[in-house]
Amino acid sequence: MKVLEVFLLAALGCSLTEAWLVSKCDLKDQLLRATDEQRGKSKQNGAAEENLVAKLVCNVELTSGFNTSAVTELIPGREDHPRRGRRNASFGGLFSLAELELPSTTPPPARERRGAQEVWTLYGIFQLSNYLVCNDGTTPSPNICGLSCSNLVDDDIRDDINCVLKILAYLLENGFGAPHWEQLRRTIRLIFQEECRDTQASEYFAECS
Repeated sequence: MKVLEVFLLAALGCSLTEAWLVSKCDLKDQLLRATDEQRGKSKQNGAAEENLVAKLVCNVELTSGFNTSAVTELIPGREDHPRRGRRNASFGGLFSLAELELPSTTPPPARERRGAQEVWTLYGIFQLSNYLVCNDGTTPSPNICGLSCSNLVDDDIRDDINCVLKILAYLLENGFGAPHWEQLRRTIRLIFQEECRDTQASEYFAECS
């Protein structure tokens, strides 16, 4: 199975004594609580919500291994090309993102920064980028989650979860013409890996009571 092998460069040494591994079932429960709060506890979109959460957790398993302290690097522009897709006219809010396909575009070559290739740093359990969602103190970033990147590598994953949901809401609010679209497109591609595309909650969370 190919898992980020084309663009993950290296794991930056996280001490195993500092790492905290979240269980699949605990992460599921925390995500469901957070999404319940976002949609006002309506059960109208329950199945779509659970499948969205299953895809998010599947991606976490592949990319960070449920490690809250995971830090990796990638060179943007080396992702697989996005699948051809469309935004359906009946696009039904946050939980329809479980079925989202991104528009077909060809990633541009990695940009040069001061004579060297631009490198993104990805933080935490969801592997979120310093070029979009957080501030690392040196990298220009819109910081759409209003966080220090260091907050994404501690044991409290509530801000990580809120940030992921904010990214998805940001896409819904702004569409494919969103500010910082290139960073957003790449981030969504990282959150929804091809390997997790067909993940269904009923099977993926079968072990969770």
